[in-house]
Amino acid sequence: MIDIRLETDRLFHSRTDTLFIPEYDLNLDNYQSVLIDLCHWIDENMSVKFIFNHEDIVLPVDVRTDLPIFLEQLPSILNWIDEVVNNLINNNEIENKSFTIELYEQGIDSTTQFTINSENIEVLSFFKGKDSRSNMSIHLVDCILTRFLFNFFILISNSHINYLTHSIFDEWINNSSIRNRLLGK
Repeated sequence: MIDIRLETDRLFHSRTDTLFIPEYDLNLDNYQSVLIDLCHWIDENMSVKFIFNHEDIVLPVDVRTDLPIFLEQLPSILNWIDEVVNNLINNNEIENKSFTIELYEQGIDSTTQFTINSENIEVLSFFKGKDSRSNMSIHLVDCILTRFLFNFFILISNSHINYLTHSIFDEWINNSSIRNRLLGK
């Protein structure tokens, strides 16, 4: 089974006086810039670990470098899950049968591929010559990712609220898969 989560001694951190919001150029910056800055801030000011494990493969991921890369890919995988579920419900053929998350820890490529197999998702991870394979229900994968998303928002909304209202960050939040999960749709 795959395990993707934020681990902290408490999700509800008190607000801090060390809040720093960089200036962004609406023509040059995008939501990736905000995610990178936000993850750097979390890494420097909070006791948070980013966990990304699959069966016996424990990826050495961190908040500063890997979390923003994962967050950047999260809307795409959530969109893929939504598409797969809608096609299954409507008995339509699934055109895009797989999705891959790529992380690069200190120059080492690791991939986790999600492939629809009937009504389950086969999860296959590769890291340093090892591979791990498991089958999970599509709903369980969706729950794991949605729980991660909610915990991320709880974490930042209680400690770094000004990022949530930044117009560039809206581009990421307003992705339909993110917005729908936050609104409980």
